[in-house]
Amino acid sequence: MTDSWDDIKDIIEENENRRMTEFFSRLEVQEGHLEAGSGLSGRKNDYLKVLGALSMGLSAGIFAMIFNFLLFVWLLHIEF
Repeated sequence: MTDSWDDIKDIIEENENRRMTEFFSRLEVQEGHLEAGSGLSGRKNDYLKVLGALSMGLSAGIFAMIFNFLLFVWLLHIEF
């Protein structure tokens, strides 16, 4: 077997943590402490994707503007 015991232990712990989280989430919904699907990634998944794409686009645009300024004005000493 090529996997070490620590890797196998980590995988088992991840699976158990996920199972217990799902179990307790269902239990809280049944007891009325939470509403079903009230998580952030439940109903708002599409909004989060749009906001993520928007923020990545703005970040890339700002980086491109700063890079162009540094390249053409500062490094090449182009003055207007």
